[in-house]
Amino acid sequence: MSDRILVVGFEAQGDRIERAEFDSAMPLDGYTWVAIDPATVAERLQGLGAADAEAGNEAADTLARLLQRRRREATEVLRGGGAIVCIFRPLGMPVSVQATGPQGAASVVLHSYSWLPEEPSLARRVVAAARDAEVRAADASHPAWAMLQAQGTRVRPVAVAANREVPPNWHVVATDADGRPAAFEVRVGQGRVIFVPPMAVEEPAKRGLLL
Repeated sequence: MSDRILVVGFEAQGDRIERAEFDSAMPLDGYTWVAIDPATVAERLQGLGAADAEAGNEAADTLARLLQRRRREATEVLRGGGAIVCIFRPLGMPVSVQATGPQGAASVVLHSYSWLPEEPSLARRVVAAARDAEVRAADASHPAWAMLQAQGTRVRPVAVAANREVPPNWHVVATDADGRPAAFEVRVGQGRVIFVPPMAVEEPAKRGLLL
């Protein structure tokens, strides 16, 4: 695996950074560090009309296969001890499609996080929208908090985890004023997925330094 950082779905620049679009052929599992903004998945899902959800529709099949491929690659990243930084956003409106597979057409529910590995610890997320929330440190020693702190007070989470109880293998890095996780790390085997709010800085070079 490359020790460079693969950035998917948003702009960032730096000596160690490579960029790719979510639907590109570049595999995630060629890297030990991957940063992904699922907003690009939400946009693709919103673009599916009612007719696209029907069995055999090319747009639905293509998107379902893409998400399945990215899920396999993300699983391999974590299996190899890598890390995935995921911009934490609302789930969006799930879309039920009739995707065609080896066993024929089957109903599949797709959403912004359908590319994440099928791990119970990740599936336990209850995502709620956050509005103009402040972030407060839960673990000021975590590198993700350093990234948030470097952006000053401009960081505003757009989503929080609304779980009644935090699963045992979650490590909360930052919360909103109500104590709900706004940034947190989830251990998955030898790897980890780190959910963080959208970056407040717009300049690609500054984003690259933060990563």
